[in-house]
Amino acid sequence: MSWLGKIFGARSASEWKQRADEAFEGKDYGTAKLSYESARDAKDATTDQREHADARIAESRDHLARARLAEAERLAAEDNSASLELARSEIRSALEIAASPALLELARSMAERLERTQVRARVQELADDETELIVAISGSWEPEQAEEYEAYGDALTTALTDLHQDRAPQALETFKKLLETAKDPHYLHFEVARALFVTGDHEAGAERMRTFLKSIGPDEGGEAKLVAHMELAGLAKLNGNFDGAVAELESAIEAMPEDPRPYLSLGVFLRKEGHASEAIEVLDAAQAVIGEAKPEWRVLQELGLAHAAANNEARGVELLESVIQMFSGQRLTDLPPDTAAPLAALHERRGNKGRAADLYASLARGTDSANLYSYCFAAGRLLSELAQPDDARRHLQQAVELASNEEERSAAEALLSGG
Repeated sequence: MSWLGKIFGARSASEWKQRADEAFEGKDYGTAKLSYESARDAKDATTDQREHADARIAESRDHLARARLAEAERLAAEDNSASLELARSEIRSALEIAASPALLELARSMAERLERTQVRARVQELADDETELIVAISGSWEPEQAEEYEAYGDALTTALTDLHQDRAPQALETFKKLLETAKDPHYLHFEVARALFVTGDHEAGAERMRTFLKSIGPDEGGEAKLVAHMELAGLAKLNGNFDGAVAELESAIEAMPEDPRPYLSLGVFLRKEGHASEAIEVLDAAQAVIGEAKPEWRVLQELGLAHAAANNEARGVELLESVIQMFSGQRLTDLPPDTAAPLAALHERRGNKGRAADLYASLARGTDSANLYSYCFAAGRLLSELAQPDDARRHLQQAVELASNEEERSAAEALLSGG
């Protein structure tokens, strides 16, 4: 037998298990994980050997993930931008390899904590350099907007800084004072409206947004005009005004016809309101704006959901699967739940339980912590129906651990016991 054969695939399940156990006892968890996988996948592996390997693979993954998280903590403590970025990389690795829900939750909490740390650091940097903040804010200004703002002087700079650093009440007070003496305000109305929305005075904010829109010409406004219509559409939706929301979103499209965002927003709104056919038309227009050569996964997702809602299930499945392929092609394993969960439900309804189980199992390994129980339960239920008891048991045991109430726990335990 060649030396290649000795390395690749020549060992029996028992030989792989012995090597894996030795590595595990020696705390060489990377080698242990790979060896247990080989033991599990060996042709002569028994059910007991596979179960032992699966359990040890999960333990090895958790040991490796804990090491990553410990390194992330060490790097984060160094408190510099390079170390924080390295810490984020370690946490991402931990999220990819961790097996237990508790450890996944710990990694997610660390990621969120690190993100807050970086955001606070960035805000502090910008607070220390007001000019840099204003340069960042002004990147989307129209020429006439910049010209108007220059006339307001340092007071406007202070107000904009306050608005973008969670001091909206102070910003609003400054904007209103500027408005009292402004000779021909246009974009200042927009800033007052934004401050009113942030402080919770939506009706006054909407009125001020309308004043801004009336004060500019048909070809003026740029990003501010788009934001104004989107804010008004959001308020109309909140108030249950369907026609008003559609009108504002259509105006947003007219304001920025080469921007896919308002098309997408209108398509989502129409689908959720039960107008799937109309949603498809709008979303097709969004895809046309983007171009076939550069598909946008959110547009494809919404198109898939709209086709499914319009009883074009085959087309819906095709579009949603294309989103999954986009993620898989980039080696991204954390699938978007708004794509994968409806797609799994469609596959199950159409009789493709195997694909549905695969999708639920992938979601169970993802970061959508609020729905992990339902994903584990669905994967376990379908795998039971597909006569895959080992995999079914593993997912249902996870569901029992994740259950948030007695009803959920009982449902998972009933399936575990064959009930």
